[in-house]
Amino acid sequence: GVMTAGDMVISPDADNQYFSIGQPNFGETTAWGLSGNPGANIPGFIDSLYVPLEIQMSSPVFNSEGVSKNQDLSVQWNADPNNDSIVVWYEYDWATSQFVDSTMPQSEQGRYWIVPDNGHHVIPSAELSSVPTGGYIRLVVARGNHKHIGTSSHQFYVYGAAIAGGIFKILP
Repeated sequence: GVMTAGDMVISPDADNQYFSIGQPNFGETTAWGLSGNPGANIPGFIDSLYVPLEIQMSSPVFNSEGVSKNQDLSVQWNADPNNDSIVVWYEYDWATSQFVDSTMPQSEQGRYWIVPDNGHHVIPSAELSSVPTGGYIRLVVARGNHKHIGTSSHQFYVYGAAIAGGIFKILP
């Protein structure tokens, strides 16, 4: 049968899997359901999931010249009062760094924090101190919800998420 997600209708693919990336109703509880297929002994169901607000990052500014690794980095976004927590993370983007300057190191470094969805988090300057000056970091803020829905014989994981981010040059 077909799956519904709010006003989207999702048909199964050749492997009888349901997959869709669509524009959800951010900031709303959305109904999710499956019409079922009695011939294949698949019952129908309907349930709901809160899809968090779309994220609007206001700091750091994307068109800025970069962020200083010697100052705390203030990350700000629109808070969602109906969402408990949010993930803030950064990672050194060695591929972009090497594209701009081939002498930049290829290394894996970064960190994430799960913090209250209150619109503000500060990344201490000590966290960025090991990122090479002139290199680039990817900074991401993400929030989401998931739910295990279905019947005793057929289970589905439903996700509703919002992600915002950017790439920033590291300044002294």
